[in-house]
Amino acid sequence: MKKILLLFLLLSYSCFGQKQVHYPGFNSATNNHEITDFQGSWKINQLIVNDKIDEYILYPQNIGENRFNYGNNISINPDGTFRSAYSAPCGNDCFTSSTGKYKMIDKNYICFYLEKVTQSGNCSGNSTPNIDLGLYRIYQEESKIVLQRSNGDPQQDQKNLQYIDMLTAKYNEFSTCFNLQSFLKWSTTKQFTEASEIAAFCMAQNQIEDYEVLYDRSFQRTNLILLKIENKFRYVLYEGEIRYGIRVALLDDDFFENADSLVLKIDQDKLLKPTTIKDDYDYWRNPLSKNTLIVYKKKDQIQKIIYNIYNRENKYFKETFYFKDNQPNIIKIEPPTGEHFSYYVFDWKNMSGAVMKPTVQNWSFSGVMQYYHQFMKLVEKIK
Repeated sequence: MKKILLLFLLLSYSCFGQKQVHYPGFNSATNNHEITDFQGSWKINQLIVNDKIDEYILYPQNIGENRFNYGNNISINPDGTFRSAYSAPCGNDCFTSSTGKYKMIDKNYICFYLEKVTQSGNCSGNSTPNIDLGLYRIYQEESKIVLQRSNGDPQQDQKNLQYIDMLTAKYNEFSTCFNLQSFLKWSTTKQFTEASEIAAFCMAQNQIEDYEVLYDRSFQRTNLILLKIENKFRYVLYEGEIRYGIRVALLDDDFFENADSLVLKIDQDKLLKPTTIKDDYDYWRNPLSKNTLIVYKKKDQIQKIIYNIYNRENKYFKETFYFKDNQPNIIKIEPPTGEHFSYYVFDWKNMSGAVMKPTVQNWSFSGVMQYYHQFMKLVEKIK
């Protein structure tokens, strides 16, 4: 987060010298014919078919890899027109295309006007929207060009860029989790067309009145909305349900942050008193066992238990249980493979009551719970 904010500040300084871009509408806007950088054919993340999309991403076409360039493509022509279209090697598909006009305002801004949308193949339906799609800010990156909807304010554009980075980072973070879906408190509602409507529904479900919608973005399998609630960034996650509309949930970052803070607090507490005991239960199964338990207490309350495990191949595992309200709140696992991960416990009585972060194969929370209930019979004998 600190790196993102630092980048935002640096970008903000660079935009102070830029003036507000006045956009009078497509027909009255002036086209800069000298800017030809974007003319040609590109891959595009989604077709230009309506005025609902806030972001388009253009990628160079790779002729050597796919000379037909199947998928979504766009041609930006020297005569001020564009054509976006979907193609596929198989004719058994829905083929959509659109045509319209564009104008280069300057090197940072472009505007579009959508004239016609056509469909063929396994779908049908032509339309002539004839709508002004508005202004888009151009961000050139090494391997792509991002077109982001804009009101012409350079400082707001830089904020939006920060919001996109935050949403992408959050999506990448929870995409590595296992069982997050079970942790979230979902609510189901009808299909909404606007992110503001989805956010309003979610806030009402969570009894939150004071909030600000900052930005929303779609990802491969889900969608995220960035909000500010009580001067803190929050995220709403929503997913489409074919039969029941959509399901919506407020992502509770406090749960994970509080668990991480608990780990730091316990690990730094020098007043904890450790007691080491041998794991007699495992010795009964394996006489060569070297498993031990280190129990850390404070005022007779267990704060942490380190379970040192050696399997039959003498490979070392370490499981550390951090306690809150007399039960595990977060469990850190360190297998010999080096794939360290944690279980964030939201329902200790449920075998699916923890989020694994990040996901590691061939581990189960129920198995860790079984170990815990076994060794706690020994721990409870300690005075």
